[in-house]
Amino acid sequence: MNAVVEQKEMPAPAVVDDVIARGDLSKLTPEQRVVHYNNVCQSLGLNPLTQPFQYVTLNGRLVLYTKKDGTDQLRKLNGINIEVVSRSVQGDLLTVHVRAIDKTGRRDEDFGAVSVAGLRGEAAANAMMKAVTKAKRRVTLSISGLGFSDETEVEDIPSTFDKAEVAAGPHMLKDMPPEPTVEVEPYELEHNENSEDEWKRWGNDLFAYIKAAKTFDRIDEWIVANGEGFEALKHYDVGKFNRLRHMIQAVQDAKAKAAKDDA
Repeated sequence: MNAVVEQKEMPAPAVVDDVIARGDLSKLTPEQRVVHYNNVCQSLGLNPLTQPFQYVTLNGRLVLYTKKDGTDQLRKLNGINIEVVSRSVQGDLLTVHVRAIDKTGRRDEDFGAVSVAGLRGEAAANAMMKAVTKAKRRVTLSISGLGFSDETEVEDIPSTFDKAEVAAGPHMLKDMPPEPTVEVEPYELEHNENSEDEWKRWGNDLFAYIKAAKTFDRIDEWIVANGEGFEALKHYDVGKFNRLRHMIQAVQDAKAKAAKDDA
């Protein structure tokens, strides 16, 4: 039986406003988060013991995101069947188009896109599976009427960062420099492998130039040109490396979406 934990202390009005208006759960106490988690699971018919959701900080807000256990349960509960409509590669972007239909006959469609630049063999196969999984989870949440992010979406932090969001979210980029207004020919940025401040500067500069790039090829050129820097950052702080990689992936996905919208 999914018993809901009784909430002994009601959140303050300002906290309730953050939760409802901004979707920010960070001001809830640990006990209140347990209550909220169980209530969300109960409202959707999900089993909280399987951990269908997980708390994660995204753009400075503590939110729930849906794990694979959650989307799998949603498909079973709502009788959702998914069909892969097509797979296509445009440039370095692999896109999978899926269609879903639930037990009421309601239909929905969505896409999953991943970069396959330079990938071959098993790496390319894994990218294909990731694109399919991403599309299936996106359409599952959409047809279920839910706005939760799934675990693949957490990687795709929106590329429209402002300085406050970047500082509050990924916790890597601070004192963002002015973004380039024109494309710059890719080159290898200097880095000091033992300096926290220098790594922040390196990440700031590289991300700004990549955001200003107008094509996927130009983004790839920046990544290739700074391959040694990426490897050095990975050894210095794998967390910073992963955050920067996810942010760059978000830029690529946003550009792909914009290209599709313009098509």
